[in-house]
Amino acid sequence: MARDHEPRRYETMMVFRADLQEAGTKEQIERARKLLEANGAVVAGMHEWGLRDLAYEIEKERRGYYVLAEYTGTAVAVAELERNLKLSDAVLRFVSVRQEKDTPLAAAVPRDDRAESGAAEIEDEEGLGAAADVGDIE
Repeated sequence: MARDHEPRRYETMMVFRADLQEAGTKEQIERARKLLEANGAVVAGMHEWGLRDLAYEIEKERRGYYVLAEYTGTAVAVAELERNLKLSDAVLRFVSVRQEKDTPLAAAVPRDDRAESGAAEIEDEEGLGAAADVGDIE
């Protein structure tokens, strides 16, 4: 049980309802930040990814507002955040992941939209573009 009190790095992805309006979304983000800090976590960043289409419909919603929280804290802080997210009607989904010590912060990782989409353009012998999975490109 002593392991619950060791500070570790975590990321929590939260998806809020799209119909909250900007003020409501900001309020939910600030609420999550204050909750983490009240439980001893040090928040490295609250990254707003914005309004995006959901992969599938959740509670009759097709879009959601994505926010990634990066923080260092104990398992107690994570459990309290998740407990509050479960109780909130504004939250569609969330997931928390413990990060390894050498994993760079999300803000430090350059984002390439082509690589994230899972496809990149490559040239074939005739010079025509052909789509390929990113894993196929060496």
